[in-house]
Amino acid sequence: MRVPPLVVLGIAAGIWIAALALGATGLLEAPELAFFDVLIARRDASAAPRVVVIEVDEADVRRLGHWPMSDRVLADALRRILAAQPRVVGLDVYRDLSVPPGRRELEALLRGDDRVISVYSFGPEGTGPPGVLAGTERVGFNDIVIDRDGTVRRGLLFMDDGAGPVHTAFALRLAQRYLEREGVSATADSRHPDWMRLGPAPLRPFAGDDGGYAGEDDAGYQVLWGGCRGRRAFPMLRLGELLDATAPPGLLRDRVVLLGVTARSIPDLFDTPCGKGWAGVRGVEVQAHAASALIDLGLGESAPLRTASGPLEALMAGLLALAGASVGSRTLRPLVFLGAALGGLGLVWLGAAAALRGAFWIPVATSSLSWTGALVTASAVGAARARTERGQIMRLLSQHVSHEVADTLWEGQRDGRALGPTALVGAVLFVDMRGFSRDSGQLDPGSLMQWLNQVMGVLADAVAAHGGWVEDYFGDGLKANFGPPLVREPEEIARDARASVAAALAMVERVREMRHPDASGAGTTRVGIRIGLHTGPLVAGNLGSASRQKYTTVGETVVVASRLESLDDPDLDPPPGESRILASAEVVRHLGESPLPRRRSVGSRPLKGLPAPLEVWRIDPGV
Repeated sequence: MRVPPLVVLGIAAGIWIAALALGATGLLEAPELAFFDVLIARRDASAAPRVVVIEVDEADVRRLGHWPMSDRVLADALRRILAAQPRVVGLDVYRDLSVPPGRRELEALLRGDDRVISVYSFGPEGTGPPGVLAGTERVGFNDIVIDRDGTVRRGLLFMDDGAGPVHTAFALRLAQRYLEREGVSATADSRHPDWMRLGPAPLRPFAGDDGGYAGEDDAGYQVLWGGCRGRRAFPMLRLGELLDATAPPGLLRDRVVLLGVTARSIPDLFDTPCGKGWAGVRGVEVQAHAASALIDLGLGESAPLRTASGPLEALMAGLLALAGASVGSRTLRPLVFLGAALGGLGLVWLGAAAALRGAFWIPVATSSLSWTGALVTASAVGAARARTERGQIMRLLSQHVSHEVADTLWEGQRDGRALGPTALVGAVLFVDMRGFSRDSGQLDPGSLMQWLNQVMGVLADAVAAHGGWVEDYFGDGLKANFGPPLVREPEEIARDARASVAAALAMVERVREMRHPDASGAGTTRVGIRIGLHTGPLVAGNLGSASRQKYTTVGETVVVASRLESLDDPDLDPPPGESRILASAEVVRHLGESPLPRRRSVGSRPLKGLPAPLEVWRIDPGV
């Protein structure tokens, strides 16, 4: 984890507060309701065969020759409907004024059969009910609640203008009359006296901040509709078919029958979660949906839609912000990051979809914003810290390591893979200065370290120039690796061996003009070095304690290279001021058939710590 825990907590808290504040402003309401529409449209809300719609379509308007239809035609239609023995008839056609001829005929029918319930619109500027039904319980308002985006998701059950009795919705009147025969009535809820209970279902009044809403108008007694039925969701019968007596027998018996207009020339189209624009539903269908939903609730066939409380929604957003910051704080590759982001969102959305199937609305916009915001922010902070850290480390590594090795070391320490322990094959070089111990006592500390750094810089540069990297310095010598921590193919192993030889020859060439300093500061003796080379199996990885570690290579290959460098044999020692390169037969094998560099076997030599003598080759430095 590249981001410290306190920074992770700070990111999570900041994004959480920002998401909650953004949600409180209402800016998240539109995407929240859009996602709600997607989920609600897939919730099982198949139409029950309890409601039938008698529609007046364009063909019926042309047949009548005018609109609205006359009182006589309306009376004839109602008479035919009532003769089919419906349980209740809803007249979703305004009839506050008479449309001659047939006024007395219609009034007599409305007065004489209490199964007919008519509509009116609420308010002083609304359209009243038929005069003969005014003031009775056989009328209900058909006003429709429309959200700010123009979609119908809620319904009104009661309204109060403060000047008279409470007004009851048309759909509720129809549902109550239907449920009477089932022994179901509307009562006050025992636990919440200000709530209405319809059969087993307590209907909690809608509040302006429920679900994904933010400060919505909640005047009157509103409820959220928890199902979705689109156009033509109910059996539809044209007025002409009714008047011509061509309706299927028994279609209207014991049903809720609504008579209303669906003709396109008469504006009455509403957007719903199930369809918008021309895919929306007509006003009479909205009333049919509402009445059907209330009947289902009263019979216990569906449950009222509940919503997550504000504290629960805030808690979910906080937990997701913390999770997003924790995941984002880890250095993830782009595809892994994208998978994590989409996976987290998918879990949130699938959870919301599953909850909605159980009639529980869990908003997702605030939680989704918390997750993605914290994930992206923590990842950006981690990436910035990683860039800074990488720059610092790479500046140090690039002094002695090739870019390829530096990149591998960086990736390894970042994801914990390449730093091992890893078994691989590589070449190892040990180098040591001859005569350093004798000359070191002649200089003051400052001059000694300055000269020693000069020599080590020359040697290290030769290593880096040939693709190796200096693993360690010790006094007047160093250890270098060619290959590790890269896992090599056979041809690359041979190339690494040849690179170690080339680096050794370059070292000899570069120190040839250097001199050992003396007390006067004027050196007289040339610097000579001893080099040991071997290639073979290695184990590379971190070595040390929990508080201090370094990346190193270990194994017999390292031991052989070290022993070749320190081999004390008078027959192999060059004159003072000259250099020596000893290599194993394995290194020489990788040099191939080329005569250069010149090399010769000096026979087998016992090496300390090895069970058997080893064939030693001398590489001619051209001196």
